[in-house]
Amino acid sequence: MNYNFQQNLLKASESNDIIEAKMEWKMMSEQKVQNRVLCICNHKISNVTYFLNTKTKNIINIGSTCKNKFGMDNIPKIKNKLILKFLSKNLKNNEYGCITDIKKYCEDVQKELFEYLECKIEKYILNNEKLQTYKDYILDLESLNLGLNFDNILEKININQEKIKIKKEIELKEKEERNLRIEQEANMILIELKKSRELELKEAEERKLKEKEKRIKESECKCGIEYINICNCKNPKFELYFKHLWCTNCDKSKCRCI
Repeated sequence: MNYNFQQNLLKASESNDIIEAKMEWKMMSEQKVQNRVLCICNHKISNVTYFLNTKTKNIINIGSTCKNKFGMDNIPKIKNKLILKFLSKNLKNNEYGCITDIKKYCEDVQKELFEYLECKIEKYILNNEKLQTYKDYILDLESLNLGLNFDNILEKININQEKIKIKKEIELKEKEERNLRIEQEANMILIELKKSRELELKEAEERKLKEKEKRIKESECKCGIEYINICNCKNPKFELYFKHLWCTNCDKSKCRCI
């Protein structure tokens, strides 16, 4: 078996110069796996660091010994949370037979990545905050120039976000219309209550007036003088004063019996 790290690294790189080839790679994530996998040197390893080639788009496993020995530990690390989370979850415990399988393996990983993203988008189809988070991750990935086309996925996210926006606008409009309707109904009820109260007060006043007129008409003077003649007012207004008639218009004439 070929245990040549540099030879296999060059096979997965674009450049044939080992120094330039190392510059093509970016560190993605580090994992300790239960089932040992193959380092690019073809040794079995359990402490795995995943590297992505920005030129060939190949993905490889490198053990901690080779990473330190051949200076791969100083390579910049990709900080995109989405691809780190995905790669950490999906590449762990995967094993390829030899370096010639890396290209196919990379294609399979890319396919899994798109399926992973579409699944997440479908899961959070009504959650605008989550959709925006994944959208930001994808836009960040695009800026890394990894050779991945996210147009279809971004379009799905934009469509879903637009649907959410329209749905919220409709809900807001319906809420405003509902609140307006409730306010109008409440105002109508208040108006009806006011009218009912005014009517009750008017009826009570009329009953009170009728009762007063009835008491005046039923009152009798000991002197026998009719109450309509107790004063000289043209339009006398009579009140009862200690059961005796009193004209409030002239405020002086009283029944002679007192």
